[in-house]
Amino acid sequence: MVAYVVAGQRREEPNQALSTPDQDLFANADALYWQKLVQNPEKLFTQQVEFWAGSLQNFIDSQQAPVLTSDKFEPQSEETDPRFSHPM
Repeated sequence: MVAYVVAGQRREEPNQALSTPDQDLFANADALYWQKLVQNPEKLFTQQVEFWAGSLQNFIDSQQAPVLTSDKFEPQSEETDPRFSHPM
């Protein structure tokens, strides 16, 4: 009979430098983002306007899709509808 003793053993802690980026990376990226925003705010506003314009266009297209396709729909009679083909 082999007994596994895992709970009592102390595992080696993983190297945190290899697991995740250092907090300095996030701080530097954040500082650079705000620096570029202050230097060129037009770029951010332009990107936001383009994003929301695209979002609204997608919404409009999705609202018009059922209306545009409903004209092509022709209901089938019971004689031609395959769901009612069984004699029972």
